[in-house]
Amino acid sequence: MEKDFSKWLYLKIDWAEVLYLYNTGKKYQKKQDLVALFWNSYIYVEFKVKDYFSKFSELPLAELNNLIFEFRQNFPLSDRIKGINYYDDLIYLLIEKYSSPQPIETQPESTPPKLQTIGKTNVELSVPDWTIIFYYLDEAGTKEGNKIDRMEKFIEKNNVINPSGTLTTKSNFKKEYHEIENRINGKNGKKPLPPQRIKTILSYLESDTNALQRAKNDIVYLTEEKE
Repeated sequence: MEKDFSKWLYLKIDWAEVLYLYNTGKKYQKKQDLVALFWNSYIYVEFKVKDYFSKFSELPLAELNNLIFEFRQNFPLSDRIKGINYYDDLIYLLIEKYSSPQPIETQPESTPPKLQTIGKTNVELSVPDWTIIFYYLDEAGTKEGNKIDRMEKFIEKNNVINPSGTLTTKSNFKKEYHEIENRINGKNGKKPLPPQRIKTILSYLESDTNALQRAKNDIVYLTEEKE
C-alpha cells in the first residue's frame, strides 16, 4: 500500500468551509456541534494512523503536522471557545500517544540516544517541540537583546521547519511559543502541557544543566497536576 499517508485520507474536511458556515451562522452554532465535528474528524484520522503504524511501524508525523497547520490556517490558537478540544489538540494527543518511548531490548553502547524514536524511525521535531526547547534554553540563558531576535537566531541555527517544508517565521514561532509557555505555567486558562512533551526533548537540553534541571522540575510539577 502507498506509504504517502496523505493518500490514506480519502475524506478531508474543508476547514475554510466550516469556518465560513460558522461565521455566517449557517451551521455549527451550538458548542456540541463543533465538538462532534472535531471529534469525528479526529477519529477518522486516528483509525488511519493505527493502520499505518501497524503496517510501517512509524508515525506519519509530517502529514499529521500538516493537518494541524491546515486547521490553524482557519482556526488559529487565539480566540477559541473554552472547554472544547479542537481538532489540532486531538491530533497532538495522537502524536504524543505514538511518540511515547518504546521498549528497546538491546542498543549498542556507541549509539547515542535518539529523540522521539518510534521503532527504527526517527521522528522530526515539530515547531511546537522546538519552542519547548527554546523556552528552557532561553529561560536559563543570559537573555541578551530582545526575545524576538533570540527567536530568529534560534530558528536559523536549528533550521526549524514548518509543515510546508519551509523555515518557520518569527511570528508563527512566537505564537506557538506563547501557547507552550502558557501551558507549561498554567496561564490564561490553558490546559497543562502533557509531561511527555517535555520528556521527548530532554536530550536537546543536555548541554545546559540549568535548562535541563528546569525542564525536569516542570515534568514533576506537570505530572502532579495531571494526577
